[in-house]
Amino acid sequence: MPNGVRFEGSDGWIFVSRLKIEASDPALLADPLPADAVRLPVSDDHMGNFFECIRTRRPPVCDAATGHRSASVCHLGAIAIRLGRPLRWDPVREEFPRDPEAQGWASRSQRAGYTYAEMG
Repeated sequence: MPNGVRFEGSDGWIFVSRLKIEASDPALLADPLPADAVRLPVSDDHMGNFFECIRTRRPPVCDAATGHRSASVCHLGAIAIRLGRPLRWDPVREEFPRDPEAQGWASRSQRAGYTYAEMG
């Protein structure tokens, strides 16, 4: 599959990438969202958004916790591919319960002088 995200639902699917948006039924893209739909912030310039946040002290489009969780999903997929099997993940404890082989891929030894800080 090309780089992007495919959302699947009972009425079809929508595929979104940086370059395009497609749907199994074009009507899914033509119908406007309801007024109470969740709308996410948009940034066409992540570095510019970062500098703007430094100047204004406003939160960025993607805060550290959201970025961490988004990257975690990618790492989990890579670990599952490496191991060639489905995995169970505890997102609260951020560990693979009762799976030391998978857990071995979840982190590495820290260099001297650095410590692990909990995300809260």
